Amino acid sequence: MRRSIVYSKEKEKDLGGKIREGDPSLILTLGKDALIEAIRYAGEIPVVYTYVTYPWKVLPEKKTNIMGVPLLVPPEVTLTEFLKVAPTAKSVGLVYDPEESGRHVDEIRIAAGKLGMEAVALKLKIRKEVPGLLKSLVEKIDVFWMQPDLTAFSPPMISLLIRFYKEKGIPVITFSDHFVHKGSLMAVNMNDFEMGLQAGKMAKKRLAGIPIKEIPQLSSRKTVISFNKRTAQTVDLKPTEAMQAKEGKIVYLPGNL
Repeated sequence: MRRSIVYSKEKEKDLGGKIREGDPSLILTLGKDALIEAIRYAGEIPVVYTYVTYPWKVLPEKKTNIMGVPLLVPPEVTLTEFLKVAPTAKSVGLVYDPEESGRHVDEIRIAAGKLGMEAVALKLKIRKEVPGLLKSLVEKIDVFWMQPDLTAFSPPMISLLIRFYKEKGIPVITFSDHFVHKGSLMAVNMNDFEMGLQAGKMAKKRLAGIPIKEIPQLSSRKTVISFNKRTAQTVDLKPTEAMQAKEGKIVYLPGNL
């Protein structure tokens, strides 16, 4: 009979000892900090992670007992949803720190190319470069993508970015409905239940004896789209019929990968 034990770093003085004492068959983590603790104490115990934006930043190269479901939606899915409301868009702008979000930007480049778009991605070294880079993109892009990047986007910079591009008539797509409420055009987010379901499927296969290297890495099959109707009017874009049918400034729609 299987049982679940919940551990919290804040509540356990000896988290590593508790894990070893419990002798778990598998560890499920929620969030980056929990994954880091699991890497520290798990040894060879299989680990399945969830709610980690950039897992490759914390995963040791030689660790083969860790798998999971990244928090971000695949870039091709986000761009496909955006093109439903802006089918003539041909270029997407990005500002990024290669150390912080370079791998994700590379994935965006590939996704954009598949959809007939160009990714205009500008590197930065320090945060004060951001305003100048944003201005330099104005004549080159049809949409700006604000991806998670702590170097580029502090809270004050996010407010500046959204306001600046709205004034220029350039839509902003992002990774959180919080920023849609702030004035970004749209975000495509993971469906929490589906992310947990995919993680559960991976865990079930490992507990059945299937080696991790033979278990496909999965993303959530279902997404939630948040869309700012008022911003759409400002940047002269027309929502889809499904979005128009929803009431309110911000609409939320289920989507499928």
